Amino acid sequence: QEEARMADDARRRAAQPVPQVPVYDPDTDEIDGFLIDLDGTMYQPGSLLPGAQEFHEWLRRTGKPYVFLSNTGAKGSTGVQKKLQTAPYKLAGPPVPLRNAYTAAEAQMEYLRHAIPRSAKVFVISGGGFWMNALRMKDPLLFDSWDLRTNLSTQEAKEWAACAKQQSGSVFVVFFIDGSITETADPMSGEAGVSDWTYETIQKAAYMCHAGAEFVYTADDAFNPSVDKDFPGMVFPQPGPGMFAAMMKTVMFPQQSAHVACCGKGGNVGRTYMMEHAINMLKLQGHSGDRSRIMMIGDRFDTDIKAGCSVGIKTCLVESGCHSVDMQHLFAADAVADFYATDVGRLVPKPNRVSSVPSPMPSVQEEAETEKDTSPDSSGPVAAPADGLSDSP
Repeated sequence: QEEARMADDARRRAAQPVPQVPVYDPDTDEIDGFLIDLDGTMYQPGSLLPGAQEFHEWLRRTGKPYVFLSNTGAKGSTGVQKKLQTAPYKLAGPPVPLRNAYTAAEAQMEYLRHAIPRSAKVFVISGGGFWMNALRMKDPLLFDSWDLRTNLSTQEAKEWAACAKQQSGSVFVVFFIDGSITETADPMSGEAGVSDWTYETIQKAAYMCHAGAEFVYTADDAFNPSVDKDFPGMVFPQPGPGMFAAMMKTVMFPQQSAHVACCGKGGNVGRTYMMEHAINMLKLQGHSGDRSRIMMIGDRFDTDIKAGCSVGIKTCLVESGCHSVDMQHLFAADAVADFYATDVGRLVPKPNRVSSVPSPMPSVQEEAETEKDTSPDSSGPVAAPADGLSDSP
């Protein structure tokens, strides 16, 4: 029934007239606060995208408040800072300050602090262990009260499922992933944690989610793009967090569907824990907070544009990544773009614009947004330092 409903919905949207989305004109618009997606907007697998250097330099030179807002579940703002300092994704100038970056992983850590009670059972599947130290530093008493595991036997998973069925809110299944997963030692047993999406891994998580465990994940991005030099012009989908989350949501439907929380852009709790937080970060940089002067920029209707619409700010789709403006009619009314541009270089006012030389296509296969940052990470933004210098890692 759910599949039939989704198919009918897709047919209905496809039959609707294509909304007329205007091209963004930076010379006439009054936007002065920017929330900016990364993968598909600022870079692609193996290189920066056309206009990325120019756009960032303009933001930096003019002092416009901005936040790079990534749906990654495998790193925090320090990981973003590090990536944008490293070839082939290096942005010119000093390191991006930590006050100018925020991720879905950090938003999810804030959600967990507020949503998980003391003594709860928490099973985590992750793409790196940075979240563990960051959460412990935020609230050590709460963190240490949890029965937190990264590896469960089948018998333990069934026992936890029974607990979830008996007491609502006592068991949590949490994904900190971009797609692939990395072994993180179990803090209770010391044994190696889950390291691959095996049938057994999915089965254990499904036992608990089906029984009523709270399911928490970072983002609905279905895939991450990858390229291969042997297939020029092709983009291959690497399974992303949304694809794995969909399996859990399917096994939870319909009885347990209310026990799902997605913390990133476009997620059902992302409005509070990612978007409102990002707007506050702009205010810390001196922005007035006037939402008519803030714009979310990204390459996806279902995450970036939807997220901007959820908090009443302007939205701009860039056609440098997953979606193009002619796909607007395929998405719901809560994900309508106000503007579009071919790339972020078109967001720079013409008097400040220089010739953009397209970045070369990458020559090696690489997953986007799946770098693993296993060192302790920043767990949130910091206020602008008084001397105006960049934040240190």
